[in-house]
Amino acid sequence: MGIRTFLKKFLYRERYYKSKRHRLPSLGLIPVVLFVIFVAAYILPIFGARVMEEKEIMTREMVGVGLKVLGHYRAMEEEGQIEQEEAQRQAIEAVKAMTFGDKEQDYYWINDLHPRMIMHPFRPDLEGEDLTDFEDPEGLNLFVGFVHTVKEHGSGFVTYKWQYYDDTQRLEPKLSYVAHFEPWDWILGSGVYINDIDETIAATRNSLLLWVLVVAAITGAVFLLKERLLWDAEKNLRESEERLNTLLSNTPAVIYSYNVIDGMPRINYVNENVKDVLGFEPEDFINNHNFFVECLHPEDAHKFFAAIPKVMADGRATLEEYRFNDKEGNYHWLHDKQQLINQGDGTPEVIGAWWDITERKQAEENLNYRFQFEKLVSEISSRFISISSDKIDEEINYVLQQTGEFFNVDRSYVFQFSANEKNRSNTHEWCAEGIESQMDKLQKQPLESMPFWAEQLRNRDYIHIPDVNKLPPEAEAERKEFQRQGIQSLLTVSIQSKGRTIGFFGFDSVKEKKSWPEETISFLQIIADILASAFEKSIAEEKIRYMSFHDSLTDLYNRRYIEEEMKRLDTERQLPISIVMVDINGLKLVNDTYGHEKGDEMLKRTAEILKKSCREEEMVARWGGDEFVILFPKTTAYETNKVCVRIMRNCKKAYVNEIPVSIALGFACKESSGKDLSQVLSEAEDSMYQHKLTEDRSAKNAVLKAFLKTLAEKSFETEEHVLNMQRIAQAIGQKLDLPDSELNRLELIITLHDIGKINITEEVLTKEGPLTQEEWEIIKRHPEIGFRIAGATEEFAHVAEDILAHHERWDGSGYPRGLKGEDIPLLARITAIADAYEVMRYGRPYKESMSKAEIEAELKKCSGSQFDPELVAIFLSILAEGEID
Repeated sequence: MGIRTFLKKFLYRERYYKSKRHRLPSLGLIPVVLFVIFVAAYILPIFGARVMEEKEIMTREMVGVGLKVLGHYRAMEEEGQIEQEEAQRQAIEAVKAMTFGDKEQDYYWINDLHPRMIMHPFRPDLEGEDLTDFEDPEGLNLFVGFVHTVKEHGSGFVTYKWQYYDDTQRLEPKLSYVAHFEPWDWILGSGVYINDIDETIAATRNSLLLWVLVVAAITGAVFLLKERLLWDAEKNLRESEERLNTLLSNTPAVIYSYNVIDGMPRINYVNENVKDVLGFEPEDFINNHNFFVECLHPEDAHKFFAAIPKVMADGRATLEEYRFNDKEGNYHWLHDKQQLINQGDGTPEVIGAWWDITERKQAEENLNYRFQFEKLVSEISSRFISISSDKIDEEINYVLQQTGEFFNVDRSYVFQFSANEKNRSNTHEWCAEGIESQMDKLQKQPLESMPFWAEQLRNRDYIHIPDVNKLPPEAEAERKEFQRQGIQSLLTVSIQSKGRTIGFFGFDSVKEKKSWPEETISFLQIIADILASAFEKSIAEEKIRYMSFHDSLTDLYNRRYIEEEMKRLDTERQLPISIVMVDINGLKLVNDTYGHEKGDEMLKRTAEILKKSCREEEMVARWGGDEFVILFPKTTAYETNKVCVRIMRNCKKAYVNEIPVSIALGFACKESSGKDLSQVLSEAEDSMYQHKLTEDRSAKNAVLKAFLKTLAEKSFETEEHVLNMQRIAQAIGQKLDLPDSELNRLELIITLHDIGKINITEEVLTKEGPLTQEEWEIIKRHPEIGFRIAGATEEFAHVAEDILAHHERWDGSGYPRGLKGEDIPLLARITAIADAYEVMRYGRPYKESMSKAEIEAELKKCSGSQFDPELVAIFLSILAEGEID
C-alpha cells in the first residue's frame, strides 16, 4: 500500500465517523497513533538501517582501497623495483597518510597475525608491541579477535570499545572492518564510531518527531472541533495531507512508490524532495513510464528493471546503484532501496527511496584516479632511476605516450630551450592515432616570435589555454601559430632545473576544446619535475663523459683520449698516419710574469689556432703542460707539413696582451706497419725539440720586449728613462774601472730592473698622491717578481740577483731582504743611485724636478743611509766635472 494511500484511508475513515456524528473521542486518536507508529516503525528504522548500512559499505570499500594501495607496493616488490623492506615501509607511510570521512579523521591501522601492531596513527605507542593480551574496557581481546576473524573468513566486522580518534581519555563503541593482506600476512582495518552514526540518526529522528508532534497537534485540534461542519473537517484533512507531504519531502531521500502493470513499473507517488535532488517536479514521474526510462543511464537501466522481479517474487528489499539524469542533463549516482507492501485490497505496491551518492562516487573515482596516477608516477620514476643517458630519449617518449593516453589528449610533447634561452625546439613528441606530428616544424623557434606566450611562461609555472580562439589581442601571433597546428586547447608546465626554466612539457587537444582541472595541472608538474631530474642526470653524465676525454682548460681532447685513439687507429687501413707535437715557447716566462691566469689565456689561444688550422677529422689534444699533439689518420707527410706551415703562419698573427704566441713543432709519419704509433710520437717529439732549440731564445726575447713595451705604456719606465739611467751607471762604472763584461751586465740590469712592475696596475704606478699601505706593499713586491722573470730565462738569469737587490739600502732598511752595506751587490748599488738621480733630475707628476745643487744636497744627505757613500762621492765628482750634463 502506498504511503499516501495508507494514511488517506485512515483519514477518510475518520471523516465517515464525523458524518455519522459518532461521538467516540478515542476514535479520533487512531490516525495520530497510526501515524506515529508508521513513522517510528517504518520510516525511522529504514533510515537508521540505511545510515548503518551506508557506513558499513563505506568502511568495507575504504578497507578495499587500502588493500589496493598495499597491493601496489607488493607489485613493485615482485617486479624487483624495490626490496620487500622498502616496499613495506613505503606502504605503511602511504596508508598512514590516507584519512577520510566527514571529519577527515577516519583512519587505517595495520597489525600482523601474531598479533603485533605495525602502524596506528593515533596510538604510535603500540607500534611494535605484542597485542596478544590487549583488551578493551569490557574485557574483549580485540586484536586476537581480528586474527580469528581473518583466519576464519578472510575479512569481517568486529565491534569493541576504543579511544575516540586522538582523544586518549574518551572511549567509545566502534564498528570496524578487518581484512587479511595475505602476501605479507598483515591485517588491515578501519572503522566508524557508533556514536557518530547514532548522532546522525538522532538528528534526523528529532526532526521527524518534531513534525510528528506538529501533525499530531493539528490532528488533535481537528477532532476537538469535530462539532464543526463537515466542510471544515475536510479542509483540515487537506491541510493534514499537505503537512504529510512536507514531512516526507524533508527527509534526506527521495521517497517514491509504484505499481507493476503488465510487468512494467508505473510510478504513482514521488515526494517533493525530488526537486532538490534532480530538479524535476513530482508530477513529471506520475504514470509516465517513458519519462522515467529516458532519465536512466542506458548502461544502468538493466539494474533497475532487474530488481523488479526480485522484489515482486519474495518481497525482500533490494539495493542497487545507478545513474539518473537530472533536469540540467547531469547524471547523479542514486542508491535505491525498494520493498514490497500489500494494499488492503491485496494489490502489490513497491515503496522505494533514492539516496544521492554522487559525491561519494566522485570521491571514489577521484581516489582511484589519483591511485592510478601515483602508480604511473611510480613506474615512470623507477624507469628513470637507473637509466643511462643514451636511453633518455626513449624513456621520455615512453613518458609522453603513457601520460598522453592517461589524460586522453591528442598530443603530448617536450620543448627544450637553447643554452642562451633565445630559441626553443620540440625535442620529443607523442601523437594519438590520426593526429599529425608537428615536431619537424618546431625546431629552433625564436622565443620572441611568440612574445605573449614567452612572457606568460617566464612569470608562471604553467600556461592553460582552454580555447585558443579566445586569446587576447596581444596574443595574435600565438593564436595564428596554434591554429596553424590545428590546436584548439593546450596546457603546458615549465621544466625547471636549478632555479632556471630549461623547457616545458605540455598537452594539445586537437579534436575538441578542452579545459583541464587544477589537479591535472598539479599532476603535470610532478611529471615535469621527473623530466627535469632526468635531464639533469643526462646532462651530468654527458658532462662527465665529455670531461673524461677533454681538457677542461682548452676544451681539446686530453691525453687519455688521444692515447686510446692511437691504439684504435694503429691499423693498416688507416695508413699513412702522421703525428704532430707542439710546444709553446716562453710559457713559463708568461706564468712567472703575469701569473697562471695569463698563461692559461696563452694555452687557450694556442688551442684555438691549432683547431682553426686543422680539419674536423684531425684530432687535436692537449698532451700536458705546454704541449699539444695532433693525430692525422690517412694523411701523408707532405699533407701534414702543409698543415704545420699553416699553423706557424697563424701563430705569427696571434698575440695575448701584446705577447706574441710562439710555438715549436715537429712531426713524423707512419707509412708502413713496421712500427707502432708510440715510436712515431717519439720521432715527432724529437723533431719538435730540434725546432725549439732554434726558436726558444728568440721567442723569449720577443716576450721580454713585449713586457718592456707594456710596462713603458702604463708607467714611467720609458726607453728615455732607461737610457738616462744607463748613461749615469756607465759613467760610475767607468770611474770604478769595471771591465766591459760588467758594464754590459750593468746595462742589462738597468734595462730589466723594474720588469717586476709589469703586473701592477697603471692607477698605482702613476698615482700622484701618497700611496696607501696596501698599494705600497704591492709596489715592494716588484723586485721579487723581476727576480723570477729574469731567473726563468737562461740569458737573463745572471742579472736576477742584482734586480732583486736594487731597492736594498746601505743601512739595511731596504727591501725585500734587508741587505746591508757591501752585502748588496755592487751593480745593484750603482743602479739605485742612477735610478734616484734620474727621478730627481727629470721629475715625475708626483715629484717636481730638482736643481743640480738640490740633487747634490739630497745625495749627500742620503749617503751612508740609503746609498753606498763611496759611490755617492764618485758620482758627485762626476757631476762636478760636468760629465753627465
